[in-house]
Amino acid sequence: MSEISFNEQEQEVIRLKHIIETLDLILNHKVLELRGNDPDTTIYFHTAIHQKYFYIILLDFLSKPAQELIGENLSGLDMLINIKENPHFNTDKSISELIATTKVFQSWVNKEITVDVWLPTIDNQCKVKLKRGEFIKICGNISKHNFARLTGVSKQICRILKRNENDISLHDSLLILNEFYERFHDDILNYHSSNIVEMLNNIQWGIHDYLLPEFNKSYEKDDSDRMRYRYIYPRNIKNEFVKKCYWDLMNSIRTKPRLRKFESTKYLKMTY
Repeated sequence: MSEISFNEQEQEVIRLKHIIETLDLILNHKVLELRGNDPDTTIYFHTAIHQKYFYIILLDFLSKPAQELIGENLSGLDMLINIKENPHFNTDKSISELIATTKVFQSWVNKEITVDVWLPTIDNQCKVKLKRGEFIKICGNISKHNFARLTGVSKQICRILKRNENDISLHDSLLILNEFYERFHDDILNYHSSNIVEMLNNIQWGIHDYLLPEFNKSYEKDDSDRMRYRYIYPRNIKNEFVKKCYWDLMNSIRTKPRLRKFESTKYLKMTY
């Protein structure tokens, strides 16, 4: 099979479509609801299953999809960083909000925190220093898979504890999977959920602001039927698959993000 090749602008369209469709899966009222008023808005998942689903999709966003279409081995966050450094649709600094919101989320995910963890099964009370992105991925994987497919996660927990001067066996790491999950998913990620949703929602609105001038430029209504419309493709977008991605991307700008802009309460941003 011959290798698929896209130019840089086509790659950006594919990546933006991937990012928006991933975020659309979790930033909607079927998964969660906003309660309260700014600056003290909080989010609530409809059920514990919806919370698990949210972090499974966030895991996908922070993981690296198949390279064939994306062009490089990049996570959704990596794609955003790549786009903000080399945007192909920037008009009158329309990229500025996306740059700012991406930087905030990138910094938050990569921040190292220290957590007190009690692991009663192995009678271990310890302080664990790790990046937020690490426990998000671990919890997403535990939500996604049963224990038979979590050997890799168990090894990762071993490595994290070892660098925190708690050397445990792989056997013990399998025993504490539920305890690790309860501490970091049920406790800490539940605490962080409002802030995480706010940051991801700000990114989605940043993409909307970034592409809005492109939408205004490319959108045309049919004079003979005002219900019909079309998009004028940029000159460099020639691949038929990418044209379909561009159409879907412009439609997402046309309908706007599903959640309003909001500011989550500061009391859910103060620890961990």
